[in-house]
Amino acid sequence: LAVAFTNKAAEEMRERVRRYSPAGAEVMIKTFHAFGAWLLRRYGAEAGLARDFTIYDEEDSLALLRAAVQGRVDKERLRDLAARIARAKDRCLAPEDDLTGLVLGRLAAEVDFQEAYRLYQDRLRAAGCLDFGDLLLESVRLLSTRPETRSALQARFRAVLVDEYQDSNHAQFRLLELLYDPANYLCAVGDEDQSIYSFRGA
Repeated sequence: LAVAFTNKAAEEMRERVRRYSPAGAEVMIKTFHAFGAWLLRRYGAEAGLARDFTIYDEEDSLALLRAAVQGRVDKERLRDLAARIARAKDRCLAPEDDLTGLVLGRLAAEVDFQEAYRLYQDRLRAAGCLDFGDLLLESVRLLSTRPETRSALQARFRAVLVDEYQDSNHAQFRLLELLYDPANYLCAVGDEDQSIYSFRGA
């Protein structure tokens, strides 16, 4: 398994590996989120997810969040609320977790964040959908609670390479930690001077 941060980087890696060896076609090379989608489509039933779930983009997520909070947040604050939910997921925090460590700023005085997050997630699940952050959050939850699935993946991916590791966030780190087995090989390549995602929790 090789994991990159962008589709372009993943495609470049695929091309290079195939040029290097015909066996390169057998290497799974994806972005973190594409790997999460693959994992959840394959094993998601164990976590109560439909195999054919839809992945909401940013605009779909905003529309659903707007419906969930039903006018309790103005348009200006709605994007801020969506960004805070995304950051919570980047830190592997679900609505039922302790969210006090999140910096909410002025939003904290305007909305019950935990309740808004819960309402949003309830609507997302009722629609049979996941958003971008769920691809990692739900993958981590699945591997944390299903040791047999974790073992199967550790046996399948005997070597894991992570490119641009300096831009990984907590959810991505947790996913790698759960894929790791001491008998396997894990290589993380990064350069902190090239980090561009600190604002997303890298």
